[in-house]
Amino acid sequence: MRFRLLPLALLALGFSPAWATPANLNGQSGTEVVQGARREALMTLAQPITTLTANALNADFTWVAEFTRNVQIIGAGEGSHGSAEHFQFKDRLFRELVRQAGFTVLGIEAAFDDGYRMDQYVRGFGSDDPVMAMRQFDFWTWQTQEMRDLLVWMRQSNQTRGKGPELRVMGFDLQDPAGSLRLMQELAPDAGRLHDALQTLLIWSLGNEPWAELKAQRAEERAPFLEGVTELLGAVQALPPASPDREVLHSLAQTVRQASIRALVPDGTTGANLRDAAMAGNVRQLLAGLFPGQKAMLWAHNFHVSKVGAHGQPYRPMGSHLARDLGTRYRAIGLSYAEGEVRAIDTQGGPVPLKVAPARPESLDMLAMGSAPAVFIDLRRAVLNPVLRSWWVNPVDFAGVGALFTAGTSAHVPIELPAAFDGVILVRRSTASTLLSSSAPQR
Repeated sequence: MRFRLLPLALLALGFSPAWATPANLNGQSGTEVVQGARREALMTLAQPITTLTANALNADFTWVAEFTRNVQIIGAGEGSHGSAEHFQFKDRLFRELVRQAGFTVLGIEAAFDDGYRMDQYVRGFGSDDPVMAMRQFDFWTWQTQEMRDLLVWMRQSNQTRGKGPELRVMGFDLQDPAGSLRLMQELAPDAGRLHDALQTLLIWSLGNEPWAELKAQRAEERAPFLEGVTELLGAVQALPPASPDREVLHSLAQTVRQASIRALVPDGTTGANLRDAAMAGNVRQLLAGLFPGQKAMLWAHNFHVSKVGAHGQPYRPMGSHLARDLGTRYRAIGLSYAEGEVRAIDTQGGPVPLKVAPARPESLDMLAMGSAPAVFIDLRRAVLNPVLRSWWVNPVDFAGVGALFTAGTSAHVPIELPAAFDGVILVRRSTASTLLSSSAPQR
């Protein structure tokens, strides 16, 4: 028999191989030792979130004040566009950002015209029926009871704010240029250069979606439409600075231009990169023009708010642009879940509740779970722990379901965790978001 002898120098430094560890001698495998060390490290950092109740005034979010110090924008992700718990925790997060850190603007991954109409609702204009207001959302993902609860709270807060700041809503996406044109028609002057430019595009888009046809057209066929888009933006920019709704009209015209450029890109990856760069630019422009000096939480998917894309993907998310431009004034929080279901569209249609495959036993979601429904982990501090830092040198599975999903498949994708997010909220179990009672446009 040959004995393995350790150099005295290594023994003096306290080094011992896996086969010589006490855990191994107690019958644990090397994998169990590693997972135990990771779990122990996570448990020392995980801050329990004990309730889903949005208006709970307890110690669950005491970390908010320090986490947001000198921060202008918080990107709040979601591991699915249809997780009730992710929506509920983001509702609670926004309320705490308002109370503790002076945030006033809720940015939503929705078209600018949708955000404008939600802003009118929370400011007390128009119908006091939230469901009627939320029918303006183009996508089913936001037409949920969870989103309704937050918008109702914002409206009520504005009604009782006294001399406090007004809470506002903004949409920063570009996916509904036709809706932008319709809102411009409501707000634009009844005559003049802008009126004429707008009428040209409205006639062009009447009864069809020219943006879906642009790439298939010959250059000479689409040239008049694109010239009209350029003229629309120029007409807005030519308005006197004090013109009513000038900033709103400029944002609307900008989304029409962005959608037109995106319609011509050669592939999906280029289109996704253009969309996220445009959303980041829209956020910056809106905060500078419509909401100067205010702080915003952005409600969007994990892989829009993250500072890097999923591992191995040629994709630059919105958060990467904001982090580049704002540095530490932008912070991103990702949300994940260990198991459960989400609401999404599958091959049979939808949106319907769909079961997701549980996270792997060795995953971040599973190892971080305690008795609370969820935990928050500040990744800025977590990476100081050598056990976690060495683990996260490699990609980590994290929730990443969009509006489309196949039931029973994995809901997680690999990501460079500390590079992507500054903090994470890990939910034990996800359930499907609750659609508003009345049917709505499905897109």
